[in-house]
Formats: sequence, structure tokens, C-alpha cells
Amino acid sequence: MHLQLRSSEPTLDTVIKIVDTFAGAGGMTLGFVRSSVGKFQPVWANDFNDYAVDTYNANFGTHCIGGDIVDILNEPSLIIPQADVVLGECV
Repeated sequence: MHLQLRSSEPTLDTVIKIVDTFAGAGGMTLGFVRSSVGKFQPVWANDFNDYAVDTYNANFGTHCIGGDIVDILNEPSLIIPQADVVLGECV
């Protein structure tokens, strides 16, 4: 994995792409999207609960994938879009 650091500070016009692991219905994503700091755009998400995935996708687009994160990450054809922030909420 290659990480690239931004050379400048984000502004209110900067689009900040986010990936949300263990996303549930998207509460953390919603908090970022409604934040007044920058423009957060969710580009990929995951949760193991199909009902949560359906709710997330209804609210943010169809980029939330259902299933166990370990199995998903071991899928050779998986392409996760580049992101600036990775969210992960565990209980």
C-alpha cells in the first residue's frame, strides 16, 4: 500500500474522500458529511449486517459492501477507491 500525503492544508472547498469500515447504517459517515470542515465524500464502506448495508446504501449511494471484512479484503478482485480518511468503529 502506498500512502501519499497532501502538501497543503484542506480548505472548505477541498473534497475529502472517506472509507468507512464497520459502517453500520452510516452514523459516522453522516457526521463527517454534515461537518462544516471541508466536503467529505464517502467512496467505499463495509458492514457485515445486511440491513445496515441496505440502510447505508439508501442514504449514501451503493458503495457499501456487505460481509466479513477479512473475507472481503482477501478477495483478489476487490478494488477499494483511494481515500483521505479511513473510519473504523468497533464495539
